[in-house]
Amino acid sequence: MVQWRQDAGYHRRSLAEHAMYRQEQLFGEAVASRLFESQMNEIHARIAAMNQMTDLEMPIAVRVGEAVS
Repeated sequence: MVQWRQDAGYHRRSLAEHAMYRQEQLFGEAVASRLFESQMNEIHARIAAMNQMTDLEMPIAVRVGEAVS
């Protein structure tokens, strides 16, 4: 990897920007609710949906070749 990317934390920032892009594409750029309480509920629902989608995309890792006692 290029040194400046490591120094600047580029990969981590790139992942965060991509996640925000996906969120905006799925749910729109702004909240629809006008009241603060309703906005908080809307944001929490968005976060829950994004977390569930992320869980579905995660691979299931299984160790192979390990000795069984």
